[in-house]
Amino acid sequence: MRAFACVIALLFGCLQGNAGAVTMIGVYRCADWVDPQKHELAKTWLYGYVSGIDEVLYSDFEVMKIPVRDVLTRLKSTTEFDAWVDGYCKANPMRDLADGGVAYMKQLAAQPD
Repeated sequence: MRAFACVIALLFGCLQGNAGAVTMIGVYRCADWVDPQKHELAKTWLYGYVSGIDEVLYSDFEVMKIPVRDVLTRLKSTTEFDAWVDGYCKANPMRDLADGGVAYMKQLAAQPD
């Protein structure tokens, strides 16, 4: 478990540390999440983004024979996720929505088994 947590922390640290160097298509900001006219599109984008991160983590580590689990299996409901992102975006309206997604994934990954 400790090795898994270290690998996840390193990977997410790399994702955060290189955020300025990574090109993303159709990036939304937290301000879009709280905008009623843009919320559904921003939510769809974020669900796809965190699902993509989870898929890459799970499939790549499985190929490398590193024991890792599907982080999103710890998500109790999309309602819980939405509420967490609501709070994050209200506190950080100028941040990219991707930053909130990564922060939540880190929080899920840090939960004990």
